[in-house]
Amino acid sequence: MIGWIKKHSYWALAGGVLLVAIAAIGFYAWHFRELKLSTDTGDWADFATYLSGTVGVAAVVATLFAFVITLRQQQKLIDSQDNQLKVAKSQLLEEEKRRRKELAYNCAINIVPSIAIKLEQQLDMTVSEFFKNNEVLRRLQGVAGNSTSVRYMFNYKREVSWLIKLDPFWASITGYSLTVVAYRLGVLVSDCLYEASELEDYFRVIISDDGFSAIRCAILFNKNNNGLDFEKHQRSLRITTNRNDCSVEHFWDKFGEDVSDSEQN
Repeated sequence: MIGWIKKHSYWALAGGVLLVAIAAIGFYAWHFRELKLSTDTGDWADFATYLSGTVGVAAVVATLFAFVITLRQQQKLIDSQDNQLKVAKSQLLEEEKRRRKELAYNCAINIVPSIAIKLEQQLDMTVSEFFKNNEVLRRLQGVAGNSTSVRYMFNYKREVSWLIKLDPFWASITGYSLTVVAYRLGVLVSDCLYEASELEDYFRVIISDDGFSAIRCAILFNKNNNGLDFEKHQRSLRITTNRNDCSVEHFWDKFGEDVSDSEQN
């Protein structure tokens, strides 16, 4: 019975008002049963007042209850819609997360390996060979010595000290040319790790330690570039900036700052 009343609350309220009306009219008729039907308007006014005080009050109370029930139902509907929106938003976020992770895996498998190979080929060059293959930098052949290895430039500070002796214009071009491949690879690897950190072991297999050293140096050199989220890449690639003055990474970090300052000036 209680369950039916809750389910059909409006009908229950209407029925309650009807029962009150029947009881009130029945009691009134029973009480004045020996009197004839009055033709006096005053008597009918008294009867209307009686109904207003009984049936009218019952109707007002029922209306208030109906209003409260309506508010509760609307609140339940709003809460239900909010929950549905939260579920839909959660599903969209999960789908977006899954899509980004899928893109990260696709990039790791189809794009990163070819760039990693290109970086290794560059690291295997001597600086002279690297300059010779670059039309803009050919005139710098011999500046660093023919036997200096590009690989060593990202591992030993003594092999890159000659860079700071270059004219600011050539220092900028040389720095960007030497780091462009490693920088591009580092950004891709960082983005992939940001979405799928479990790819780290895979990257450690296809990219050499020297390759990662070049990546860290390249990110540090280019950290002042507009649009580069350095803190994100720093976390993903575990790059530290508090190295001692003897580290090659510190050199590339400082060299990049000097180049950036000269470009702004």
